[in-house]
Amino acid sequence: MGESVRAGAYFELLQTANFDQAKIVILICLFNKGKSVTRFFKIFSIVIVTSILILIVIGVLAPKNTYFTKTQIIKSPVSVVWRKLVDVENYPTWQPSVKRVDLISDGILTEGNNLRFYMANYDSSVYHEAKVTKFEGDKTFTFVQTGNTLSPFLKDFKTSYSLKGLLDGTTEISVTVSYQTVGIITKIYNQTFLRGKLGSNSEQNLAMLRSNIEDM
Repeated sequence: MGESVRAGAYFELLQTANFDQAKIVILICLFNKGKSVTRFFKIFSIVIVTSILILIVIGVLAPKNTYFTKTQIIKSPVSVVWRKLVDVENYPTWQPSVKRVDLISDGILTEGNNLRFYMANYDSSVYHEAKVTKFEGDKTFTFVQTGNTLSPFLKDFKTSYSLKGLLDGTTEISVTVSYQTVGIITKIYNQTFLRGKLGSNSEQNLAMLRSNIEDM
């Protein structure tokens, strides 16, 4: 409101002023406008610097290790859920980010053997491998990524599924994901985006697994 009043006053003065006076009025207008622009850039700079400092603090204070667990209840016996869980060749049916999974050790899924994951958003020349570190029938299936082809700034990426039969004949399935971040930039990215994205994907994958089994 104040700016518009001043602009109107300057316009009235220009109408009644001679040439020299008009130049002075124009210079005053430009000076006031310049001060407004300068003030805007100062505020903008303060916001940017503050945001960068906050991100740096997040990166410094954020833990190197990330860990989360997601759980679903599936209306089927443990044995049925287990068979579906360890059928890695059918992972693309309930994990949209996975294009294909190959068994590369004897063609048998057991502890100590290796898996090769081909991801949906990459061509077939890009993949990551994982080693099965725990395999207990109808209970636990754990594998650890052994290469960093897709995630060079993440270490010790481990995925662990556990099953628990409930009294009503249903099954509680949980997936626990853990990994280490390398470097402050990765820690910032992890805290602001990656951790939440991976957690959401894990939750959606379990929900799709539940639907696949219950719709059989």
